Amino acid sequence: MVRTLTYRGFEAVVGLTWKRAVKPPFWRSAPVKADWAGQSAVLEDGQDAIGKAVLFSILADSIPLDARNGDVLIVLADPEQDIFCAMTLVSGRPRIGAEQIFASREELLKYVTSELSHVARLFTTQELRAEIGTQVETHIFSEMPDGFEPIRIEGKLRTKNLRRVLLAGLGAGLAAVALGGAVWVQYFRPEPKAVIVPKLAMVVDRDIFAASCLGAFADEWPLSPGWELQQEGCATPDMRDPALQGASVTKPVAYRAYRLRQGYQQSVARKAAEAVYADSPVAVDVDGSTLFATKPIRAPLTEAGPAGTPSAPGADPAELLKQAEAVFLGSARSVTLPGGEEVRVRIDLQGSFGDAFERAARLDNIDIARLSREGETLILEIAPRHIRMVPVTEVDSARDG
Repeated sequence: MVRTLTYRGFEAVVGLTWKRAVKPPFWRSAPVKADWAGQSAVLEDGQDAIGKAVLFSILADSIPLDARNGDVLIVLADPEQDIFCAMTLVSGRPRIGAEQIFASREELLKYVTSELSHVARLFTTQELRAEIGTQVETHIFSEMPDGFEPIRIEGKLRTKNLRRVLLAGLGAGLAAVALGGAVWVQYFRPEPKAVIVPKLAMVVDRDIFAASCLGAFADEWPLSPGWELQQEGCATPDMRDPALQGASVTKPVAYRAYRLRQGYQQSVARKAAEAVYADSPVAVDVDGSTLFATKPIRAPLTEAGPAGTPSAPGADPAELLKQAEAVFLGSARSVTLPGGEEVRVRIDLQGSFGDAFERAARLDNIDIARLSREGETLILEIAPRHIRMVPVTEVDSARDG
């Protein structure tokens, strides 16, 4: 059920259901809907919502750009307006499905508890933060950027609605005529122009990401007794590398994942690891029989193409597979489509990370979606280039990576 509220000066709606955007057939009129990053929320009976802001977009834009990667749970409680809601942002886009609305604060907190194990971080209010006990990285909504304009519900007001408003006053004398004229002016006067913040099309700078990743592994990593290397690689939070699941990673990192050898006591091995890594640039997270070590690397954004205009990447899995097979011929053990909602091609090969980066650089309009090594096998996944539309007010921080 869609609800209306006032938030930070905006009249907004919450409770939308998001789906992948689909262009309606030409013989159908455009629906009342909100469009956001390739997703759409259609309101079947949304005439009264036209022009209102999408609460989800207001909350999302109060999150710093570098914290929108991965899955982000957004939670808001407004008892005065009887609004208790939650929604999930997935790599800067609304998650497919319905925004959650609850009847009470207790139901909202129960839902949040069930979702925390599936997200990278949580954004909420100061009041709710104190009530939610979790190890998940938690933040408070920040101030809105200057000139912010939220996503809004768009659509055409039906003529019959206008006629109903106008005819309601007819036959009641001059006062009714005056009222009808006022209503007419209300509906047909030009809308005030909204302040729109320009955005720049940007992509991850693959060259800097590659150089930074290789540099992280060029230096020695401390080695603590009892821990055996299982996996290593480089990733950003939005790559969804399986190695990052459950890890508190919000920035690009080079990582090494270790498992405790048999015969070693967990508490002793943990203390030894903490001592070994104490004076190094490597951060460690020890959880039982696993140790996850990370070094910060860079994956800044750069303008996408000449004058910031991106070329359209091909999203055809078969075509991307064909290109990858040609580029990795002679070095790949296998080139496959791993499946899932996102278009990706997986290449299993032997060699160094440098070899993988060098061959991947021969492919245009792709991003590195995964780079890791498990034993003797190097796993590289590539995907069509992901274009990020970054407000010009945030471009400098995006370039800093």
